Amino acid sequence: MLETMRKNASSFVIQLLFAAIVVVFVFWGVNTGGQRARPVAKVNGESVLDGTFVRAYQDRIRFMQRYNDNMTDEEIERIKNDVLDSLIIRELILQAADREGIVVSDHELANHIMDLRQFQDEEGRFDQEIYERELRRYRQSRTQFEEKQREDLLVQRMESVVRRSVQISDEEVRLQYEEDNHKLNLEFVRISSALFRTEVDAGEARVATYLAEHETECRDNYDENYDRLYNQPKRVQASQIFMAIGPDDGAELAAEVRRRMADVLLEVKAGEVPFEDLAAKYSEHHTARYGGDLGFFDENRGGDPYGEEAFRAAAFAMTEGETSELVETSLGVHILQVEAVQDAKSQTFDEVGLEIAEKLLVDEEAPELARQYADEVAMPFSQGQNPTELLDRHSIRVQQTDLFAVAAPSIPRIGAAPELLGAALAQDEVGKGPPTAFRVLDNWIVFRVLEEQTPDPAGFEAAREEVASTLIRRKRHTRLQAWRDSLKEDAAITIFDIAL
Repeated sequence: MLETMRKNASSFVIQLLFAAIVVVFVFWGVNTGGQRARPVAKVNGESVLDGTFVRAYQDRIRFMQRYNDNMTDEEIERIKNDVLDSLIIRELILQAADREGIVVSDHELANHIMDLRQFQDEEGRFDQEIYERELRRYRQSRTQFEEKQREDLLVQRMESVVRRSVQISDEEVRLQYEEDNHKLNLEFVRISSALFRTEVDAGEARVATYLAEHETECRDNYDENYDRLYNQPKRVQASQIFMAIGPDDGAELAAEVRRRMADVLLEVKAGEVPFEDLAAKYSEHHTARYGGDLGFFDENRGGDPYGEEAFRAAAFAMTEGETSELVETSLGVHILQVEAVQDAKSQTFDEVGLEIAEKLLVDEEAPELARQYADEVAMPFSQGQNPTELLDRHSIRVQQTDLFAVAAPSIPRIGAAPELLGAALAQDEVGKGPPTAFRVLDNWIVFRVLEEQTPDPAGFEAAREEVASTLIRRKRHTRLQAWRDSLKEDAAITIFDIAL
């Protein structure tokens, strides 16, 4: 049906049908659900609102917590900055589209939404009931969703224009072929500073002396890590089953949601089906796909649903393994299950000062011990020898990168190391290397060139198309990033304090 509509989109009947769809999309009721509306940034006079920011930030944090539920303050700050930067870039692109007169028509918007698989029935046809249900499930008003889709299409269109502006020459393709096919294989040993932490003299007397001589640095470290390490509030890990009740839902619909949740609670208490399976089956929250897992949170956590007083009261009143009764908030109805509880813990500087001093002392001296050892290994290793006894002292094994293109952004198993790569390319003899160690992050690398392959000119024609395709993708990505950067450079951007 959709394909027929596209092929005959110019016919009067189809145009009327599209017009009806557009009216439904554009003029359905609006409900922001009390969305926060303070600016977190102004971009050429246009506001980026904190409601938009907080939602994007919380989604990113929840995603990251699936892999690391104990992120550092630095990691959280980086996520906050990345999310804000992406919203600023988005606003700049939308402004650029407006200046260029690029628009997305109601017809195009309707066509796009009809093509979204999540709103189609089993036969691939747009279903208005499914559309309404999915928006309600994720607590988005129709106008909010449709405006975001329109903006997404505008961003995609502008970025496509920028990418298509990139062209490449035959000479660029040939040079890229030569870079891609100039390859090295390095034999190396990695000497980590972590291997030498236990070799630092960190006896009680020396640590006490270090603390006395570096008390300011130790206190600064304590202050910087106070909230993360030394003043941890009570935290719980909980899962939930959730069904929404919107501000515009009538009493009858709200009563139906409560009745359905009461039935779900009976299933939970019966214990025949795991909570995570019931969450996946019934919950209307996006965490349903993870069994309802909300991760760890404390009483200071903001946002939905953590900022709701009834939600917090229920979560922090339970013990590990306990399940709540029905909990009603302004969002809807919840059933909570506490998976784990971490009690509050607070430590003074006097209690942890020696511990901090020992860590700073080790952090300071372990890399120097690693460097000294690396220099000892470097001379024989770089000349083609394996100083087995020396390497065995720290159970260090010899590794290979395998062949890699010198144009690659990083060296396999080593990482980005431009100084090391330059030294490798400067070697005149296979089997040898420079008699020095190169620092890469917290490691020292000693290497020798095991193999070198130079490009075969005869293979260029066969590889031309693939090389050209890869090169233009790479250049388009670079061009797009440069364009985004130029938008920021030319913009008037003000960033306000962000309260989360």
